[in-house]
Amino acid sequence: MAYGFHVHPKEYTADVRGFSFVIERDGDLYKAYKSGKGLTFEDDDASEVIQSAVSQVSDNGGGCVFLRSALYELKSDIEVYDNVELLGEGYRTVDKEGGTILSFSDTSSLIVKGTSDQRRKGVKISNLLVKGNIVLKYCAGVELSNLIVNAEGREYGIWIDSSWTVTLSRIVVKNCTYGMYVHNSESGASRSTVQGERINLEDNEYGIYSDEDINHQILISNAWIEPKYAFRGYSIQLSCARVVSNTEAFRGNELFIENVNVFGDRSAGNTAFHVNSWGTLLFSGRVGNFNIVFALEGNSKVNAHAHISGCDNLFNIISSPVRAYIKGNLISIESINAVPDEYIFEGYTNSNVRSRNSGVATFSGDGSTTEFKIEHGLVSAPSKYGVSPLTPDAHADKTISVDSTYIIITFSTAPPSGTDNLKFSWWAEV
Repeated sequence: MAYGFHVHPKEYTADVRGFSFVIERDGDLYKAYKSGKGLTFEDDDASEVIQSAVSQVSDNGGGCVFLRSALYELKSDIEVYDNVELLGEGYRTVDKEGGTILSFSDTSSLIVKGTSDQRRKGVKISNLLVKGNIVLKYCAGVELSNLIVNAEGREYGIWIDSSWTVTLSRIVVKNCTYGMYVHNSESGASRSTVQGERINLEDNEYGIYSDEDINHQILISNAWIEPKYAFRGYSIQLSCARVVSNTEAFRGNELFIENVNVFGDRSAGNTAFHVNSWGTLLFSGRVGNFNIVFALEGNSKVNAHAHISGCDNLFNIISSPVRAYIKGNLISIESINAVPDEYIFEGYTNSNVRSRNSGVATFSGDGSTTEFKIEHGLVSAPSKYGVSPLTPDAHADKTISVDSTYIIITFSTAPPSGTDNLKFSWWAEV
């Protein structure tokens, strides 16, 4: 039964200064207290109370609707309007009590929606656990922070459509097909722009999915992404992140991935990076346990500075004619099969090349040889190096030089004959 809206004569005893409305749950009732006015709305439907408060705040020019710690069971959408802040008391976990929890029905969502002519702006949503999903459409300035979005099996966690300047901070999205879906339903419209930091996308089939034919601006930093597919779309800039994917980590045209660790499970066909035709990948970081590191379509380009280990194949050709190529230094490449001849290379892609190396080298003198070479295995001639003698005959007068392949030890006088009588420890770095 609905109790309806009415002005209540009782003044709210708690301090509501600084908030336009304070909403709390009292048994089966939800109550909204207006600053300076006391109890204003109450109903057994949380959706009605919250929506009425949000609407009145927006009509009065904006303000903050504060939701006290409670479980709010929502039967219909909550739509947040211009210049309204929806603020909770935080959260603990998905399953434990405590904090502000918005639990939406299967057919309802938390919505921020304008029109193509009048975009929604000045909206802030923070300190909530949302059981359901969030829809942002036709927005031009929305901030989401300190949120857990548990989509509970829905198609998406956060839907961003035809929106500019969406800012995300300290967000967890889980249990859906698409953790974050960036879309543009407006024909001929410019791209959506999303900037996020400290983003956790887990237990989703796709971490971030965007239109594959629109160059949305998606900039994410300090992220943990653990889906089947970390990113699929046209363009992304991702920095300082850890990505775990058991199918295909990244696919797109413009992939700018910096200081990112990307790990797979080395299953058949598991791919770290799939670069579309005429696409570009700029990557720095670590890659491990993939069947294929780089899957390249025709005319694609890769510039990488990476540590690669535990992978089966460095490259896989997707389409022809093949003009795909790599440039930059791939350092410490381990356990990689041979690279196909049809690729064009600029830089170093040899197996087991490194930017720093060290070891012990042993030689046997023959009484006439004065020059001994140690293969350093670096990507280029080292700029720093050292050689220390470990046996008496190795202490004789000598000079040390380097080139792109060797550390060269040249004695003034040939060392005497002997078995393993010349032993040196060495180190070198580019």
